[in-house]
Amino acid sequence: MLRPAFFDQFSEAENELNDTMAMVDGVPLTQDEMIYINRYHFIRGLDHQVSEEMANASRKAVTNTLIDPTSPSVLKLNSDEDDGYISFVVVDEFPRNMADSDLFYETQALPFPVEVDIKAQVESKSQTKMKLNVKKRQLRESAKEQNMVGDETDASISESDQMIRHLKENKMPF
Repeated sequence: MLRPAFFDQFSEAENELNDTMAMVDGVPLTQDEMIYINRYHFIRGLDHQVSEEMANASRKAVTNTLIDPTSPSVLKLNSDEDDGYISFVVVDEFPRNMADSDLFYETQALPFPVEVDIKAQVESKSQTKMKLNVKKRQLRESAKEQNMVGDETDASISESDQMIRHLKENKMPF
């Protein structure tokens, strides 16, 4: 296969990625697998066979599903093989303490296919430890101020302090 000069600028990044993926026994996708992965977004939720889709794979057929946005809150997908609907629900606010959250259990128990994508930022343990110490100090200062003026400590401050203590004692191997 010919390698266009455009891709040469990414060869170092590709080698690093290959090395990283090799550590977890990852292997690059074949061209047919890559076409299917790109096509999947146009046939998600539709009845299809992966082997059949890969056998009929072509670059031109990747987007041959019609997407009809005229129904409220859903997108209707029309392909040669099947029709279906998809909808997206974005959850962007969570409670402070998700220890007893059943979000994933509830989505798995639904009587239709559900796809869950998570966008999260991971920070280093040293950053987390530093932020926990700063937050702990802020909470204690807030509690002192409230006690000095004769107020009771807010429940949110007590709850946050307990969560920080729990993280430091049970979850964060510093």
